[in-house]
Amino acid sequence: MKKKLIIKIVIIVLFVLMILGCSKKCSTEPEVVEERWKRVESFGETAMTGIYLNSNKTRLVVTTTDEFGLILQDEVEPAIVTSLEIHIDENSLEYIPYFDDDYNFYCDEFGQIMYVGDNSNGELVGTVPITSLVDDIHLPAKFAPSNCMTMSQHIESNNNGLYMISIGQSSSYNNLRDDRLHFGRFETNDDSLSFIREMIIESYESLTSSEFIYSNFYYNNHFWQYRNAILEPPMTVVNESSYFTQYLTFYPSIRYAFDYNGYTIGVFDLPLKRSYDGGFTWEDWMMLNAGWDHVEIQERHVFFYSHNLASINFETMEIENYDRGELDGHSIIGMAEFGSKVFAATVDGLFYCNVEDFFVLKPESSRDSKDDFELNIISY
Repeated sequence: MKKKLIIKIVIIVLFVLMILGCSKKCSTEPEVVEERWKRVESFGETAMTGIYLNSNKTRLVVTTTDEFGLILQDEVEPAIVTSLEIHIDENSLEYIPYFDDDYNFYCDEFGQIMYVGDNSNGELVGTVPITSLVDDIHLPAKFAPSNCMTMSQHIESNNNGLYMISIGQSSSYNNLRDDRLHFGRFETNDDSLSFIREMIIESYESLTSSEFIYSNFYYNNHFWQYRNAILEPPMTVVNESSYFTQYLTFYPSIRYAFDYNGYTIGVFDLPLKRSYDGGFTWEDWMMLNAGWDHVEIQERHVFFYSHNLASINFETMEIENYDRGELDGHSIIGMAEFGSKVFAATVDGLFYCNVEDFFVLKPESSRDSKDDFELNIISY
């Protein structure tokens, strides 16, 4: 009898101890889930104004409103941070920086001076005053301003040393625009920078009252400039070798183009279109539900709009919408896959995540949020 009682007491004690142990475990703080998207601390919550990955994918350069940053492979914090010559107003899209593999370019607020920086060290290479390019310095002139956060209109490069500089200048006749495209190369001599001009081309066939430039881009051995669609024709195309110039008409505004599966995809204001002649003519393909921007990550065609992320499989037309995680509320201006990371430049900081953590499908619960927006194809 005593033996049974002792056994019961032991069982009760063990049970109480188990309850107490469970209670202690249950009372501890919940497990902290590691963030997928982390902030690059060097830039804090400062607005980013540009992001560029060089052709060899060995360095990533970024700019904030007043700093240049160089990030090296397999790193997240910048190896170099230097000050820009001016403060770039993130609330104004006038002169956001432009990048190529070697240099970064940005203008003063009046469009009178172009600053050229070295992407390898962030140092200023030199300046190009607009008076060194225009023929008549007595007529109002400025480097052509930007009108979209994802591009800069004052300059474009073929990444082989040839540049197109866009200058808007009033004509002496009725104050109309007499804008020109200046083609040439930069040279440095005795610590000074100069632009050696090779060709000047009329931006459009006739004088115009509008200087609104929607996009510049280099594609298929040509420089392209698209202006306000009210102009006829709105597109100027210049061959990089012969400078043969064509004036084309197609709508709506085109942002840029890229090769895919033997043809060209053009990212327009809302539609995606296809071209089989290198971008000179376009056929309708699909209409998206917003002005999504495009970036390629892990050979997938990713689209971003505000803080929303998605992708389209162009073979199956399957759409995937992704969980934005810590990017929630941070409007994206540009993205790049660099090494094992994906970087997102936003209006309040630079973020990164591991590539393998990027393609997380959006949970059903988030789709009830008023801030939620998904990529959809609204028509073909």
